[in-house]
Amino acid sequence: MGAAAAALTLHLDTAVAYKTTILADATTFVIAGVMVLGVTRLAPVPAPAGGRRLVALADRPFLLVMLLVGVLTMQYGLLEVAIPLWTVQRTHAPAWLVSVLLIVNTIGIVLFQVRASRDVTTATAAAKALRLSSVIIAVACAIYAFAAGQGIWVAVAIMVAGSVVHVVSELVLSAGTWGVAYGLAPPHAQGQYQGVFGMSMSLGNLVGPALTTVLVLGTGGPHGFGGGLPGWLALGALFVVAGAAAPPVVSWALRTRATAEPVAAGAQ
Repeated sequence: MGAAAAALTLHLDTAVAYKTTILADATTFVIAGVMVLGVTRLAPVPAPAGGRRLVALADRPFLLVMLLVGVLTMQYGLLEVAIPLWTVQRTHAPAWLVSVLLIVNTIGIVLFQVRASRDVTTATAAAKALRLSSVIIAVACAIYAFAAGQGIWVAVAIMVAGSVVHVVSELVLSAGTWGVAYGLAPPHAQGQYQGVFGMSMSLGNLVGPALTTVLVLGTGGPHGFGGGLPGWLALGALFVVAGAAAPPVVSWALRTRATAEPVAAGAQ
């Protein structure tokens, strides 16, 4: 619904339309916050006697897993920053296509997220999902790159095809990230571990827009990096490297646990 409204805002292209959209978006966060107050509260699991208080920050394997998650989750920001700029500045596709791509992404996630996550029931399976997601998003990056220089409708078709592959990657990535975040966390410290998980997501949100934009659009100037296909391929390679590292690092994390591999109860 938000993407559809944004399409109207882009069509109007006025200061009043943009400001109204931002204020309306802010209002939805307030409404969502009020709704969260109605969620049932659960009693916390007692921590072991004599244990470390900030156990998550001392868990080096988990911190490394979350660093990889931070890199992989940069693909979420692609659809919000880099791809809109790429669409408008480097392709002949119309600006309203940005909203279409968001709608395609949203519909795909709503319809298939649970189905895509049903087999991710352990931390090991979640790590494999991270690796698979990295390969899929690399393919999407390559597809996006070929939209440059094409005619309007060819560019539209290429960008839509890229967004379909992209949403498949996000579906698998979501299952993998939540799987390792919950599957590697001890029951008594879920809050701490999810806090670190949230920090990794924030890291991706912080670094992702700047890094992906530079790779995709270049640095400008006569002697600067021009972005385009080399940038898209470099971005895809970064995702693949992070994804390939996920299974061995998660295996290391599991070996440091005293108990058997926990079930990834938080996998969506």
